[in-house]
Amino acid sequence: MSAIPPIPRKPRRAREGLTTLPRLGAAVRNLRRELKWTQADLSELSGIARPQISDIEKGKTDVRLSTLLRIFDALDSPISAVPVDRSQFNLDDYIDSFTNRTPALLDGVADADDS
Repeated sequence: MSAIPPIPRKPRRAREGLTTLPRLGAAVRNLRRELKWTQADLSELSGIARPQISDIEKGKTDVRLSTLLRIFDALDSPISAVPVDRSQFNLDDYIDSFTNRTPALLDGVADADDS
């Protein structure tokens, strides 16, 4: 019996993203600095650990939408301040799609409690 040769893999290419992590990090850092806050200040107000804020600002880590929302809420800045390629994606519409779906998910909850 002969061994099955491994399947050749294509080399991975960097994905074209809606924004780059360094651009996103720079936006967070610039907004924080405009307020004359330290990373510790932003950490305390957003509930995000200071090392994670540092990694975000350096563009070293992917950021979940929930984390971004907490950061931009603490900075009192609209999420539209995130540098995205709007020809590919409209972040405001994406967020609105979740906001508009949430009430529909809760429609039956009040009815169930009333019975």
